[in-house]
Amino acid sequence: MRGLCRFFITVKIKIGKILFYLILRLLRWNIDRAPIDKDRGAVLAFFPHESNFDAILGFLTFKINGLHPKTLAKSELFWFPFGIIMRFLGGIPVYRSSSSDMVSQMVKRFNEDPRFFLAIAPEGTRKRAETVKSGFWYIAKGANVPIHLFLIDKKSRRIRRLETLDPQGTYEEDIKKIANIYSKSGYKLPGF
Repeated sequence: MRGLCRFFITVKIKIGKILFYLILRLLRWNIDRAPIDKDRGAVLAFFPHESNFDAILGFLTFKINGLHPKTLAKSELFWFPFGIIMRFLGGIPVYRSSSSDMVSQMVKRFNEDPRFFLAIAPEGTRKRAETVKSGFWYIAKGANVPIHLFLIDKKSRRIRRLETLDPQGTYEEDIKKIANIYSKSGYKLPGF
């Protein structure tokens, strides 16, 4: 009986990945498929964040890669009934009007679940940002997890998986490395 259950779960997962891939292809987008270790949690950083469509592309990318990350979103998006959908998709509300120490909360989540994945758009806004918000780095550093860097390449209509960075130095040192990685791929990080 257990073997049959595992079989149906495996089939369901594969059908889901195929469905998500077909949706992405219907939207005329493609992704780099690169294996991500699902046994070790990570921060998944996406650049740029220019529209709500970027969140859809990210969601499809993660599902195709078999990941189920949580993501931070402004609390205003969690009103009824949309909030039910946001939570189902992995959304975690951020209450910007109060000091909630989101970095510590996310580090705690990583410590409680070593397979926890957190997807973040470090620009933090759909408008052109002046700088990159540093929270994604502090979360990864505090939880001792890698940062997988993704680029939404609108020219080639491809979501590209760039490199993985293990935060080791200071924020200033590592953000320069990250900026250099994106620069080589044709995207200039805000503030660089």
